[in-house]
Amino acid sequence: KIGNITRSGTQSKFGSYSAYFDGSGDELNITAGSSVNFANADWTVDFWWRPNAVNAQMALFAGQTDNTRVALRFANDQNANMFVYYIGGIWNRVDGAKTNFAANTWYHTAVTRHGNAIYMYHDGVLDKTGSMSAAPNTESNNIRIGRWGGGQFNYGGYIDEYRVSIGVSRYPSGTAFTPETSAY
Repeated sequence: KIGNITRSGTQSKFGSYSAYFDGSGDELNITAGSSVNFANADWTVDFWWRPNAVNAQMALFAGQTDNTRVALRFANDQNANMFVYYIGGIWNRVDGAKTNFAANTWYHTAVTRHGNAIYMYHDGVLDKTGSMSAAPNTESNNIRIGRWGGGQFNYGGYIDEYRVSIGVSRYPSGTAFTPETSAY
């Protein structure tokens, strides 16, 4: 944990608490190691989030090493969202189309890799597809939740039920699904 992330009883999607990020230098880390090495496996990152505002860039997931990065970031025009990855010195970006993010609203977001296909969903609806043929090896550095690896794009708001699944493509077909209605 970096910064002053708190366990909050003010808002939660399930249960009585969620993690609260004030938007200023807060970051949760998943410790580096083979258990978070995405490699060339299928994987899924999914979570519930409730932003305080939607007028600044926010990184809700970032895993990086010197040569390979993978991240989910929301851009600062209040509507754009993107899944970005950096492999072999080349940035790749999958721009989403969701256009109605609003402050103080819960959203379920999922990004999953199935084979070489990338699927990005919001509230169970497919937003964008892309492809990833090389491996974003994230074994050497922590996975960051709440800001970009360099400390930029700080997230302000609540996060609940954050799940990183290595070796599992939970939503592999591009077909709409109903997000969980209870805790994972």
